[in-house]
Amino acid sequence: MVGATMRGFLVFSFAPRFGEAISQLASWAAAGQIRTRVDIIEGLDRAPEALRRLFTGENIGKQLVQIADAP
Repeated sequence: MVGATMRGFLVFSFAPRFGEAISQLASWAAAGQIRTRVDIIEGLDRAPEALRRLFTGENIGKQLVQIADAP
């Protein structure tokens, strides 16, 4: 017989260890072991498309809507 077990957890159950996690994550990011991916849609008029992409899985990484160039 083959079976599987799934177990979830609540992030806030580990709140006392958030400082430890931030330190370790910062270390990994500084070492280049963690990289983020950003999917940018240009134009406020395309915001509904960006929202739809979140639910269809079309975006990769963080979904952003760029409404202006950086100063």
